[in-house]
Amino acid sequence: MAEEPFDFKPNAKIVWLGKQPFVEEVSSKKGISKILTFHDRKESFEIKVNQPFADWLLAIIKLISVNNAKVYTLQEIKKHYEQEGLDNFELFWYSKPMNTLREYGLLSL
Repeated sequence: MAEEPFDFKPNAKIVWLGKQPFVEEVSSKKGISKILTFHDRKESFEIKVNQPFADWLLAIIKLISVNNAKVYTLQEIKKHYEQEGLDNFELFWYSKPMNTLREYGLLSL
């Protein structure tokens, strides 16, 4: 039997516990990327993503903030991602930048 590449739970509730990041735009031969710098009381960390993904991620972080009344499911977030015309949600969701966010306050409940 083929193994599922990702443990995708569409009804999982997704919440961001951190603050909004500081955003810096950088150019390279590969195009425009954004560095998102997150700060909390003890430390800060950065993630670098290509511009379309960074723009989507910034919008999603606002939506899934712990301060929002509405709680979004993983399926709703995937739909938002696909509406932006971005490809392969699962691959991005389990990428290194997203894994870093999970280490610092992105919860899947």
